[in-house]
Amino acid sequence: MIALGDDIVLASDGYPFLEPTLDQSERALAELKASDPHLISRFPTTKGFEPGLDSFDDRAYLRFTVGPPNTQA
Repeated sequence: MIALGDDIVLASDGYPFLEPTLDQSERALAELKASDPHLISRFPTTKGFEPGLDSFDDRAYLRFTVGPPNTQA
């Protein structure tokens, strides 16, 4: 159940490890790139990191905090 004050994080599949903040998610992605650039062991996928690119896929990250409903018309 989602309650007031909860943080909601949505992201595309370009973030294989979804973390509570964008910075943490970017760090996890950088660690993956350093440890498994061909993406064959820790996060197996059909394509690895290409030289010169920051990621193996496009990325989108959205985080928001649930607030009270807006009742103003």
